[in-house]
Amino acid sequence: EGRHGRLFRWKESNFESNPNNQITKEIKNNDNRLQITDNLNFYDTINIGNEEYREDFSPIDQNCDCYTCQSYTKAYLRHLLRTDEPLFLRLASIHNLRFYHKLMEILRG
Repeated sequence: EGRHGRLFRWKESNFESNPNNQITKEIKNNDNRLQITDNLNFYDTINIGNEEYREDFSPIDQNCDCYTCQSYTKAYLRHLLRTDEPLFLRLASIHNLRFYHKLMEILRG
């Protein structure tokens, strides 16, 4: 996903108070099967290559503790993507993998 400029981020609603809240409300276990509801919306994605991020000097996700979010802005990441800098791939991977890791932590309880 990152190689195409697609970055994951947590949705703002209820995440800061309880990161598990949004996810556990929408994932249910019935008869030892994992059933995911249609309105599973605890995250969204951004395409960092879009023009709207050209002068956006905020991190990808305010709630993320990864190196990319702590050190770089959306505007700089957009610049790296648009100029085909290999550093973008590394930073996007760091961020997206941290998102997946946090998601797995929450699902495991």
